[in-house]
Amino acid sequence: MKHFLTKPNLQHKNKEMREESNAKLHLNYYLRSGWPSVESVEDILRDDPTKATLKDGAGLTPLHLSTKMDVCPEITRLLLDVAPGALYIKDNSGETALSRLCEWWTAAVPSKWQNRQVKADCGWNSDAEQTLKLHPLESQWEKIILMLRVASRNPEKTPKEGMESCISSAKFLPLHTAAYMGCPPTVLRHLHLLNKGQIKETDEITGRIPLSIAAASCFVHGNRGLDILQELLRLESSSASLPDQENRYPLHLAIESGKTWDTGIESIVLAAPSVLRIKDNKTGLFPFMASAQKHCINDAYMLLTNCPEVIAHACTGPQSTKIMHALTNEEKTTQEKFQSFEELVPMLANEDSEGEYDVDEINKISCRKETFIANDEQSGGNSIEEESRGVKRQVGSFGMHSCDSKKVLRFSGKRPKIKI
Repeated sequence: MKHFLTKPNLQHKNKEMREESNAKLHLNYYLRSGWPSVESVEDILRDDPTKATLKDGAGLTPLHLSTKMDVCPEITRLLLDVAPGALYIKDNSGETALSRLCEWWTAAVPSKWQNRQVKADCGWNSDAEQTLKLHPLESQWEKIILMLRVASRNPEKTPKEGMESCISSAKFLPLHTAAYMGCPPTVLRHLHLLNKGQIKETDEITGRIPLSIAAASCFVHGNRGLDILQELLRLESSSASLPDQENRYPLHLAIESGKTWDTGIESIVLAAPSVLRIKDNKTGLFPFMASAQKHCINDAYMLLTNCPEVIAHACTGPQSTKIMHALTNEEKTTQEKFQSFEELVPMLANEDSEGEYDVDEINKISCRKETFIANDEQSGGNSIEEESRGVKRQVGSFGMHSCDSKKVLRFSGKRPKIKI
């Protein structure tokens, strides 16, 4: 035993371990070299396909390393063909290959790149050498599209609990897939410029537009997610009023996926305040009730204060009176109102609402009206107005103008932010 632990033996053992590690990570090391060859990468993957997903000390896979400018898009394609799941592997900093590439793209776009001649050993001819005239942005953009295509065909297999995949593989829609994967605004904007019709095009299976897909995606979260949702709303604000195949709106999907008032919900409400009065077709809950059920008290408070009259149709009897009093009591400070509301949250989360078919219908009509006005004031405006007036007479004084956008803007601009 003592003989085994001698210094020479330990050094020999460490050397063997290093050699074994280097052999496993041969592909990673090779991709770090200048202008790796497609043929060499093919040979390495043919001998051992598992090397396509091995991480180095920084948590980088070969796909992460393929985002370097001196790596041909064809190598990226090879790696994705062998291991499409590598697209979702994160490095030690929490970045996927696509997110790293998109960060590079975002930083590079403002720069004035010049076309230049490069000598690339890409294995595309007998000499394994070819002189290419490449614009760096073009080569990197091709890699982004390759990754988006693979993401479209292979959506995340293990989404968050209770969340179904929010994209389908029926047809490749670049903007929809980029919204699902959480690509930054610069990439979304470029995809929009390439095809402006995609922003309102619906997925063939889910019926979702890019905003709905981003709202439902588990990859869109935090401050980055807020930037993505705001960019999609900037490209087409009326998309916040468009339901999917299941008649669910972006606001409902955002609440279900765990987004908060500060990370996207407020922006969606500003674009489509009428949705505050529409129940989620899946859960049967108004937006503020869905937030209360998820114990997001701050969000429930903000949603309900933006449209307090909806409480009369969500709760009945003394419950409605108590909540309205908690929200509108002028003798209390904002913090005191919030504390009173917080005590009533369990009531909101468990309340069953009945007899609201007409109320839902008027609000859906209102959303359609907002969309028509945003797109073209001449198309369908009169018929929508007549329809909404007819339904309004059936439900009494619950009007379509109680949750208008001016109210939300005024409210969200002045109300002090409450943190739990």
